[in-house]
Amino acid sequence: MKWVFRNEADFQSWFSRWLRSVEGFRYVRERGGAVAYELKLAKRRGDLAREARLPFSAVAEHQVVSLMRAAGWRGFEVMNHKISDSAVGFKPFDGVAMCGGAGELVICFEGEGVFSVPVIEWWGEVTAQGRGSVGAGWCSEKGARIGETGEK
Repeated sequence: MKWVFRNEADFQSWFSRWLRSVEGFRYVRERGGAVAYELKLAKRRGDLAREARLPFSAVAEHQVVSLMRAAGWRGFEVMNHKISDSAVGFKPFDGVAMCGGAGELVICFEGEGVFSVPVIEWWGEVTAQGRGSVGAGWCSEKGARIGETGEK
């Protein structure tokens, strides 16, 4: 089934449901049973744009650092996240600590698909290029397609 996401909240809802599917279970299991992720929407810019692109500036440096910690790429550091006590409703536990799981960017390219890319691949491209952007083709080379999207 193809999906169209109006905003990141729609994308987060879809991804949360997808993670609970058999495909999502396999995705997490293949990555060692733990995945920290950052969701990004890449839209076409203007009527003449042939493909959606995600600029390097769309992912903040602190997000990259946290994903690298979760994946164990920063030496002996651990990514720790405390779940707020002021959260409304049921709180499953106090927090999550990760080191050695997977740290990934999950990027939806408008009309082209949803891809999961290891943060270390993203950071390698950012440091090699300095500035710029990536498209769905680069993501399919460096990561995995995990979903389909439709046209707006």
